[in-house]
Amino acid sequence: MIARPEGGAKTIGTATRLARRSIRIALIAVILVIATLTLSRIAAPYLVSTAIVRSAFASAMARWTGHDVIISSIPAVSFWPTPEVTLMGVSVTRQDGEERVALGQIDAIEARFSLMSAIKGRPDFKSFRLLRPKIRIERDADGRLDWTDEGLLSEAVRAAKAAPDGSQSLAGAFDAE
Repeated sequence: MIARPEGGAKTIGTATRLARRSIRIALIAVILVIATLTLSRIAAPYLVSTAIVRSAFASAMARWTGHDVIISSIPAVSFWPTPEVTLMGVSVTRQDGEERVALGQIDAIEARFSLMSAIKGRPDFKSFRLLRPKIRIERDADGRLDWTDEGLLSEAVRAAKAAPDGSQSLAGAFDAE
């Protein structure tokens, strides 16, 4: 004969109900998370201002290059699978007396950005990709290049250190923000 504690059947039934309740709560939590993520992706185009994205992008590029940035198009913003902006017709220019000189023409620039930072009005861009860039570099009478001494790019180039294998890379501290 097997001795069972008093109320043993009750304990097994309670454990089963508790397990079922835990599984149900976990499934509801997963469904809520998926629903929230889906709704945020659907609502994102209405929450993110393309004007703010364009302005922030131009500011980030200007800080990085140290020159004026002109964007001739409205940004194309996509949110799936990751938030990304594409800007067509980007020019990097500088003022030379009365004349504006083009230092670079880029057919398109693509960059990923943080959805939450864009909703807050301060898009944080990552992973820039330049499509068909045309860069003009000219040396003046003093031997200086027209891209030097301005912006994070110039600081990064000056701070680049040679690696033991002879290669050079730019420090992450000079990334455009």
